[in-house]
Amino acid sequence: MSSGSEARAPRQLLLGTLAAIVLLSSGPVSAEDQSAPRAHCKGNPELVEPCFTVHGRLFAANGTPSLRIWPIGTKRILGVHHDEEPWSVPGCLSPHIGFDKDLYADFLLCPFTHERTGRMRFVCIESASRMLVQDSTSASAGGKPRFYKLAGTCSTR
Repeated sequence: MSSGSEARAPRQLLLGTLAAIVLLSSGPVSAEDQSAPRAHCKGNPELVEPCFTVHGRLFAANGTPSLRIWPIGTKRILGVHHDEEPWSVPGCLSPHIGFDKDLYADFLLCPFTHERTGRMRFVCIESASRMLVQDSTSASAGGKPRFYKLAGTCSTR
């Protein structure tokens, strides 16, 4: 019969091996990963062109991306990079967008992709001003949509 310390040796070896596997599989951690916050919309190094302003309607849709902007007077739809990057929409807009709420505004948008015919262009929203919300929550019950203005400018900063 073996002593207690000999029986624990294989278990300790197994636990040590598992700990090493977990540490190695987590990948390298650099000081850059820990200290450098990700750039927000306008300062993001992945932008392909300067930011631009559009008057449009921000709405939620099924599919990816789930937030989209229709520049009024066009047949274009712009995809908001919100599904992958939550910072791409100012937090102050969140209560005013959804499947039953559309937000009309002057949006300052920053592009992650170039304009291409037949393709959705991906953007982030730096700010919104002159905002009007169309709340259709009551319209589904036979009521009329409710409109209300939002004062000021909503920004990521």
